Amino acid sequence: MPFIDDALIQKDIALPKLPIPSLELTLQNFKFATVAFLTDEEFETVSEACKELEGASGSAIQRCLLDRQEKQDNWAYDWWLEDMYLKNSLPLPIHSNPGMIFPRETFKTTEEFIRYVSCFVEEAYKFKIKIDRNLIPQDRASSRERNQPLCMLQYKRIFSSYRESGYSKDNLLEYEPNNNSHFIVAAKGQFFVVQYMTEKSTLSFEDLYIELAQIYKSSQQQQEKVGLLTAAERRHSATLFENLMKDKQNNDNVCTIRSAAFIICLDDNPGTDSESGRMAQMIHGGGVSKNSTNRWFNKTMQVLTIILLFIFVTVYVAVTVYAEHNL
Repeated sequence: MPFIDDALIQKDIALPKLPIPSLELTLQNFKFATVAFLTDEEFETVSEACKELEGASGSAIQRCLLDRQEKQDNWAYDWWLEDMYLKNSLPLPIHSNPGMIFPRETFKTTEEFIRYVSCFVEEAYKFKIKIDRNLIPQDRASSRERNQPLCMLQYKRIFSSYRESGYSKDNLLEYEPNNNSHFIVAAKGQFFVVQYMTEKSTLSFEDLYIELAQIYKSSQQQQEKVGLLTAAERRHSATLFENLMKDKQNNDNVCTIRSAAFIICLDDNPGTDSESGRMAQMIHGGGVSKNSTNRWFNKTMQVLTIILLFIFVTVYVAVTVYAEHNL
């Protein structure tokens, strides 16, 4: 199956192109946006500059934009992606990556907890298969320009993209569906690969449960904190990964993580059950003494299962979804 098949292309062709406002309206909006935080003297300077731009130079820029709009489906997308995200050198946790917290779950045994995680994986792959086969219903605007079809390409990137740190800017990698038939399990800073799908079959629920249970049991000792490399300042992270991947085994392992559909993070008890504590775990993992080592911040989709506390035989778990934000 091609990465973008004809059905999806036809949907995108039907979408209107991103409009370009007139030069006059652009300058008017710019002045309106700046007046609140400029002094009268500074605003006067800005107004004079806008008047100058209304002349030949501004008209030339406007023609270049219109030419770009004619040639591309979305004239602003590449600029927006690079300036807002890929050229930003700040660390991904806190500064960029968002997430959401689900209601707290309660299980009577660890076995129930692992079965819950197995269900989560199964449902995630069912959704992935729908995306790969273009079976997701067409999204439409519900308010402004009501019922207008919306671009569906972002669905493709949920399970197939990866943000790679670079020296001048980061790079957005994308993989075809048959290259992300596996997922990664993070536990105590270790990263395990689970091959969920092959050309002929998928893991049964019981086999999936057994694999996850074995991973959970075998990961009870902390290892090297390699995941922290993804939390560094982005340009420094590029240097760290270049050195790491000079070793062939390291290179192969990182490539496996890059192409994975998603990461399941089996976190340790962070020592707090407060809402703010769960939010901190979601955003950054709580530091190296807690679960920050159990993350791979470059990956587009991570599902965090945080064991909050054991009371007798009851397991309390917070489940969150965490994403790399260029999506």
